[in-house]
Amino acid sequence: MDATDATVLRTIPVAEDASQDHRHASSSELPFGDGLFQLLVVFSAAIGSCSFLLQHRSFKITFAVMDHWCQRPESFANVSVEEWVWLATPLDDENKHKPCFVRDPPDGGYKSRVVPCSSWEFDMAPYGQNAVSEWNLVCDRAWQLSVVSVVYCAMCITALMVAGIAADHVGRRTVVILTIPVVIISGAASGIPEGFSFFVAVRSIVSAGTCALVPPLFVLLYEVSPTHKFTFYVALVSLACIVMVPATLLIAALGRSGWARIQLMLLIPTAATLVLLCTVYESPAWLIASGSLKSAEKIMSRAARLNKIMQSHYHEKAALQKNWPPEQAAWERRGFCSPRYMVQTVVIGYMSVTITCVFAVFVVSEIIKTNLPTKVVSTTFSAGVLLPVLIYLPILGPKRVVVVSGLLLSSATVGLAGTYTQEETATTDLFYVIMRVSVIVAMAVLFQLIIRLYSVTTRCTAISLFLSSMILGDTIAQILSVPEHLKRLLFAVTAFATALFVALAEYLPGQAGMPAVARRRSSDTTSLVLTAAAFRRSLQETLKPLPKGPAEARASRTSVTGSEMYKKSYTSRNNRSLDSQTGIFDLPFASSREEFMGRRVSREPPTLTTRHPWDKQRSGQTRNAL
Repeated sequence: MDATDATVLRTIPVAEDASQDHRHASSSELPFGDGLFQLLVVFSAAIGSCSFLLQHRSFKITFAVMDHWCQRPESFANVSVEEWVWLATPLDDENKHKPCFVRDPPDGGYKSRVVPCSSWEFDMAPYGQNAVSEWNLVCDRAWQLSVVSVVYCAMCITALMVAGIAADHVGRRTVVILTIPVVIISGAASGIPEGFSFFVAVRSIVSAGTCALVPPLFVLLYEVSPTHKFTFYVALVSLACIVMVPATLLIAALGRSGWARIQLMLLIPTAATLVLLCTVYESPAWLIASGSLKSAEKIMSRAARLNKIMQSHYHEKAALQKNWPPEQAAWERRGFCSPRYMVQTVVIGYMSVTITCVFAVFVVSEIIKTNLPTKVVSTTFSAGVLLPVLIYLPILGPKRVVVVSGLLLSSATVGLAGTYTQEETATTDLFYVIMRVSVIVAMAVLFQLIIRLYSVTTRCTAISLFLSSMILGDTIAQILSVPEHLKRLLFAVTAFATALFVALAEYLPGQAGMPAVARRRSSDTTSLVLTAAAFRRSLQETLKPLPKGPAEARASRTSVTGSEMYKKSYTSRNNRSLDSQTGIFDLPFASSREEFMGRRVSREPPTLTTRHPWDKQRSGQTRNAL
């Protein structure tokens, strides 16, 4: 149905006790139900997430720096590695061996001069042969690793933002379908390294392509899931990633077949993204927001069939869901041009960068030295806290959980700043456990908070910005190198940054993580939309013979009769579904179209103070006949 061919006929008052919370509760029950359709979307999100994490982790392993030392000359080939390092490698001020220098001659002791190495040997035990050992990216060539990290970060951020904006404008499924060929082709090319620059380019492209799959898939999962089940579905996706990603990397590492072949082995799970061509459907909420009502109806009917819901029951449930998808406020319809969205986006960007930097510095890189039992306790306790938090997240509220986690994180960093020593103590271990648990919970729940704060036409862009901020924070943490005497200062800066994180989290709008949109008044109404052609047909059905009499009297009586018929047309269609010729199958779609297109709908039935144009036409015809 063309937007210009719609005429508002009737407004139906809503009950006075209808509130914002009631509307959100009612919209949690989707018209097409919950079942196999949602599980297909969960499966698709799991494939996309596993592909992204596999490429991300393999990229880190490919460019990981292992222990290295200057290559032994032929005359010392029979000397063991330990003897060679102690014999030929000089010491620095902290009595540590310098892997970039060697004594010349090696057995000259302190009388030998120290010269830079021309070639190196590497410890292949942790990662096997990778790009660092292939192209000697150490010592005077180590700067190239920083360039690789920056290129990788820039490619991923660019791909995420392009994919997010495109998914909000052309559809979630369209972006997924266009991204899959890029991932497959670049993944195959990464197994054929022709040179350092070529390899970095194709590895960055395949990682960026898998990044671009994540926002539309997770947003699609959110938009087709009941509100109370979304957290459960995200937990299923996370569980699949926790199981599949380490297992795949372990199998690839056990092969010991060379890093080029490992890249080809990782292409096998990446090729599973081809399954998304069959399992990903377009989001009905986005289709309604973009005005494609017939396409939305087809997908929702298909989802109802997959969920084993009879079509009659589906139409009954659809008629009750007048507020699905939820209506957009005026500032939401403006998208990121809205000042409120702009400020909110800057706040979320800072929060994402901060929490990711803290996670990468204190959890991934393990800047705080702890023993194995402490690491096991912190990991177990983190899982034990995160699981009930995710289960009861609809009750606790994402915003409240993020604020409390930020407070604990800031308090732990303040404690570390005051008590940290180079020697491990029980106090340091306690603060480390609190920090690790807080940052993991905050990262997991911040995603749940952000996806609720944006409307359907800006949600993919917001999630892309969140993931881009995380990648930026991870890159900053990799490049950052903090000496031991500056760690207290690092803890103090982290405490200030996390305190600001908490303050900004309190600034975010809404209760329980929902956006603070304007509430409806008690006289709020739901619109019934009818095309102009159907309106004309309804008037033609009420035509009556013209009364006889003087022209003035006839015109007056005709005016009254036309007004009554105009009002009658409202009453006769008060609670009826629209005819199939109108192009709208159910009342919710017509209502949602008016809500999403931002049409101003009158809240009271129209009162006719003057004659209707139809009456003027009838009067003119009468005068011409006379």
